[in-house]
Amino acid sequence: MGAETLFLDNRTLGQQLGVAVLTPFVDLEGRRWLVERGFIETGVSRMAPSADTPEGTVTISGEWQIDSRRAPRFGDNLEGTRLQRIELASWQQPFTYPGWLHQRQGEGHLLDWWVPSVMPPERHLAYAVQWWALAGVATIALVVGARRMRQDQLIKTDLDAR
Repeated sequence: MGAETLFLDNRTLGQQLGVAVLTPFVDLEGRRWLVERGFIETGVSRMAPSADTPEGTVTISGEWQIDSRRAPRFGDNLEGTRLQRIELASWQQPFTYPGWLHQRQGEGHLLDWWVPSVMPPERHLAYAVQWWALAGVATIALVVGARRMRQDQLIKTDLDAR
């Protein structure tokens, strides 16, 4: 499936500029998967990148990422063999599952560059405390403001009565 390999453009690893290698994979049951094999350095060159793809039966493993909503894209996604972002419709044949595997081990694996964006539970707790504190401050401001308005109204009524 090496002939169908495309490259996710403008990736970085440390101080290196390059591409992520995206190769379709067909398993023993005939299911078609997209595999992000890793990073290769290209520098600022716009020449078409290339990556060797293992032939025959291979064993791979990695982390699954489901295809999800993303920001709008302006302009063409595909420039030669370079993609601006992963869109499964960029390949002629459809994939069995909507997503791709970030390969971590096995034949054809390159340098890991992708790190999952995972928010730890502590961060959720911190956000919850922050919002509850904000709600508490807003409630106090409303109560104090209502009291002051009521006092001002009583004083005005008292002055008008005299």
